[in-house]
Amino acid sequence: MHRNSRLRRLEDLLVGIIVVLTGFSFVAAAAASGERKPSRPAPEGWELAGDLDNGKLIYKQYCQKCHGKRGNGQGTMAKDLEIKPRNFTDEEVMRERSDWQIYLGIKEGGAPVGLSEQMTAWEDTLTEDEMLDVATFIRQFVQTEATGDH
Repeated sequence: MHRNSRLRRLEDLLVGIIVVLTGFSFVAAAAASGERKPSRPAPEGWELAGDLDNGKLIYKQYCQKCHGKRGNGQGTMAKDLEIKPRNFTDEEVMRERSDWQIYLGIKEGGAPVGLSEQMTAWEDTLTEDEMLDVATFIRQFVQTEATGDH
């Protein structure tokens, strides 16, 4: 009886591990594909209205290393990342990302908007206006009307 009890606990443990690992793989797949949406909607009346020129300067200093000079995800650091940086020139992908999602990705990092945890949160480095400026600059790589929360 004692042996059956131990065996049952081992089976339960293995099932638990399989469930957790399966859950991680689903979360990772959703994050990689960009399927998840931000955890909260944009505040009422929120709109992306940053300074394009300042956004370009900040992008060059902080973002270009990973996302590339042309926003195509081909920065000098991209080769070292397991999950490749977002290609801001991909019209199909960018059409699915709202201005709010772009802004949140800059502010809070990739995980809150269903993207790579490797994407750094910049809220402790950049001011609110600077994050809006960068988001405005990123949006200009593909001038398209975004869907979702604006």
